[in-house]
Amino acid sequence: MDQTIYDYPDGDIKFLVEGRIFCVHKRILSSASDVFKDMFDHATSEKDEAVSTVPLSQESAQSFEWLLSIIYHGSSFIVDSNNVSEIIRISDKFMVERAIEKSLFFLDDNFRTDPLNSLLVAEKYKRKPLFKVSSKLVLDDYYAYKKDPNYSRLSPQTCQALENRYNQYENTAMYFDEKSLTSGYKHTCRYADWHNKKLEFIIRNIIKLINDNENGKIYNIRVHRSNIKRNCPRIFWNYHVEKVIRARFGKLENLTDRDWRRKYLYMFIELNE
Repeated sequence: MDQTIYDYPDGDIKFLVEGRIFCVHKRILSSASDVFKDMFDHATSEKDEAVSTVPLSQESAQSFEWLLSIIYHGSSFIVDSNNVSEIIRISDKFMVERAIEKSLFFLDDNFRTDPLNSLLVAEKYKRKPLFKVSSKLVLDDYYAYKKDPNYSRLSPQTCQALENRYNQYENTAMYFDEKSLTSGYKHTCRYADWHNKKLEFIIRNIIKLINDNENGKIYNIRVHRSNIKRNCPRIFWNYHVEKVIRARFGKLENLTDRDWRRKYLYMFIELNE
């Protein structure tokens, strides 16, 4: 039995978790959590001066140690992809707000690791930016995430919104053809016939990427913008294509503001309170 971690000689409350004893301070735990405060306020007083022991039969010692680490040493404790889900679970159970907030900050920057879990957490804690960016990656591989057992933990409203947004993409892609892409484009030069032939290869690739897509990622090809006024196909490539795709497929964004140079645009849904 490891009693070297969180076994304070001046502790006034003990927790027994998976055979481990944690001797800690009521005052510190009460200041971090109303659950602990109520637990201590309503505890039956002992006749002797022995420190009370509270068994936590349904908890893991590792998770409880992580929780105590944030309560006692919040700024130095590192939340990572290996512990974030469990920290959120136990923090929510004991209502330790600083632990929840620390985990949310981690997910804000690391949502790519587990988009579905990030979406679940964002929905629960009304984290609108995290909800939006996580939904982009869930929709990006919609069918795979829909089969995930955790998908059913999303609210019916969110599940319906994801389904509606993906169906919108599929229905549009089904009828997206060469005419959809070229309609409304006006050449900025005197070589329309020659440029049309040059654009055929671009158009075929774009249509193929959209029609063959199995997961909803909108592929938006970009090229270097130098000499754009002297190159009609570049205007088509860089501006017209994106304008048409946005108009036909609804609201699309880069994954994050830092990804605006990337080749992909993503569908998304937003959190409605």
